[in-house]
Amino acid sequence: MISVGQIKAARGLLEWTQADLAKITGLHINAINNVERRRGLPRQETLELIQQAFEENNIRFKGTTGVELVQETLDIRKVAGPDFIRIMTDDILLTLKKPDDEIIAVLPDEKLFLFDRKQNDRYYRAQVRLGFKHRLILSTAEGESYAAQKDVRFLPEAVLGKISYQVYGNKFVLINWQSLELVIIRSTTLAQSFRRQFDYLWHQAEPYKKKK
Repeated sequence: MISVGQIKAARGLLEWTQADLAKITGLHINAINNVERRRGLPRQETLELIQQAFEENNIRFKGTTGVELVQETLDIRKVAGPDFIRIMTDDILLTLKKPDDEIIAVLPDEKLFLFDRKQNDRYYRAQVRLGFKHRLILSTAEGESYAAQKDVRFLPEAVLGKISYQVYGNKFVLINWQSLELVIIRSTTLAQSFRRQFDYLWHQAEPYKKKK
């Protein structure tokens, strides 16, 4: 498990304040402060959350004292076959655990996920239970959607193109519905870039009309 010295050093390398670390981990800033001041024995779950947050931002720990900021490499995983939605759902629910977490998606129609209705239902039950956020931009102007109307917007295919993608945590996922395959790319830089692109499109998009 990482040490207090490593936590402070990692924050320094990333130029994070205690408030930054608290926001990213979902912990209260007092919890971060108590850990760094060695007030009491921190819970293992707390240290694991802190370590995960740093490692997802290219910090690597060595032993109980070593800390380094490493050059980012792409971790690419390809999934194909009829089970691809379950595998993607597993990965999403392993990544999104806190109300401050968010998944964003661009796709033609949310009904594509009904290819595996069981996983679609499982995802939305978890979203309600865990409270993480999600926003969708669809190239279908109206129809049925499990998501709240405020979380769905529309842009025509001429703007969005035909590529479906999702971003959650430090993952960028490309989906090919015709061949039942997806590519999960773990890259903080790539995920941040597509989040910025999504936010730009979100502000250009129109309200989505849900069928009553």
